[in-house]
Amino acid sequence: MGQRHDVVIETLFRRLETIILMDSEAVCCETMDDDSEGWEEWEEKEDLEKQHCLFCECLFDTAEAVFKHCGSEHDFNLEGFVRENGIGFYDYIKMINYIRKRAPRPEELKCEVASRPWDSEEFLFPAQVNDGLLQYDVESLLEHLEACGTDGKMETAEEKVTRAEEKLSSAMSDLERLRIVVHDLLNTPEPSVDVASLRPSEDEAYFDSYAQLSIHEVMLKDRVRTQSYQDFIYKNEHLFKDKVVLDVGCGSGILSLFAAQAGARHVFAVEQADVVHWTRETVRENGFEDKITIIHGRIEDVDLPMDKVDLIVSEWMGYFLLFESMLDSVFTARDCWLKPGGAVYPDSCALWLVGIGNPAGHEAEIDFWNDVYGFRMSSLRRAAAIEGRVEMVNPTHILSQPVLVKRIDCCTDTVRDLDFVTNFSLHITRSAQLTDLCAYFEVYFEANCEHTVLLSTAPDKPPTHWKQTIFIWEQPFDVTAGEEICGSLACCKQAQDPRALAVTITLGSKQQTFLLQ
Repeated sequence: MGQRHDVVIETLFRRLETIILMDSEAVCCETMDDDSEGWEEWEEKEDLEKQHCLFCECLFDTAEAVFKHCGSEHDFNLEGFVRENGIGFYDYIKMINYIRKRAPRPEELKCEVASRPWDSEEFLFPAQVNDGLLQYDVESLLEHLEACGTDGKMETAEEKVTRAEEKLSSAMSDLERLRIVVHDLLNTPEPSVDVASLRPSEDEAYFDSYAQLSIHEVMLKDRVRTQSYQDFIYKNEHLFKDKVVLDVGCGSGILSLFAAQAGARHVFAVEQADVVHWTRETVRENGFEDKITIIHGRIEDVDLPMDKVDLIVSEWMGYFLLFESMLDSVFTARDCWLKPGGAVYPDSCALWLVGIGNPAGHEAEIDFWNDVYGFRMSSLRRAAAIEGRVEMVNPTHILSQPVLVKRIDCCTDTVRDLDFVTNFSLHITRSAQLTDLCAYFEVYFEANCEHTVLLSTAPDKPPTHWKQTIFIWEQPFDVTAGEEICGSLACCKQAQDPRALAVTITLGSKQQTFLLQ
């Protein structure tokens, strides 16, 4: 791991651990002393270097002095800026690093705030070593506002304790999330991790899951899935007639059988899972043993008995389109075995996002943890919110237009293109409480086709075994019809398991990271 990654992790961990210690101290103080007016100031144990102003070359001993100077000399009130624009922990770190690296003028920063120009993983990396502004507890700037209710009255001691406990639980969960997600992200080697880098022994669990008959039964009984491939192959026989076809991850062998039936000269069907033994028997039973060759192994490791193939076909899609990272294997097969001018099918695909309003679902999945047989389980609530879920979405819960977040060309894109960040604008179609975001995908059979085929997993289309992927906001928020909400979606493989994904979604001022694993 590089030195700059070490600095990021150290800075973020030190910041969170400081918050945790402050919150722990606050809980103790509020419990022991009902008359306490606030938290004791946390004193840094390390001697920091002098701190640069955000907008000029002036140096100061403390972060507070920097902020005071920015307000008096540059007309930039950090407290007001943070409060008015909903800037939290992660946004604050990115914003400081953005200012250090891009050097916008204060008036430019005020104009740019709506577009969140610092909303990139690039700005998690400190621009200055030992930057005290990054370790400053920005949330303490707003402490006096949180201490007052909407009627301006000061909190009772009991209310202070409750709030302090909630902040402590939140900070503890943030630290755990940081360990799982940020540390994992920053330790991802270059180039991006892909399944080709796994040793067969490291991939056993994945292929063992496909050795069970039940999973193939589910896929074959998914008529939308299987019939889409059948329609594409049988209604475009000109693509297969007398061609050599490679079926990547053939499973039960159904696509190989379709291709042979459509007139392929020969089909090489590659499968690592032990279902391959049943597939061989199926090929023999249907009289295609002279046309279909079953190869037991990973596509990354096998040798085909010929130099190149004319066409690659594969049903590689996972939940959220990219879960399980089987598209990596298709790209490996394409780059190793496909003739120049050959084709891959499906030839393209798209990932879509739509807003969902489902308060009852949120209550059942997230708010449930607020009262479990009389006990609060806040840490489990936050853990539940991190998980991406695979569910069928009721189309009546949709409250926005769908927005495209990723398009993939299976013939030209590379593994590196599958880790991505996309900015988008979500157009709200009805006023409601936005509780979830729903992701679904479409794949297209179009290139050189006489009969094009679309396979869609959208909520308003016939159901498939992929269902939809749901990302539940821990804190729902109200939206208004006609509103445009700017956001972004970042997707990357997890370093410890490149078949699993980490998805970070920003919507307006809110940001949440989800895990698919």
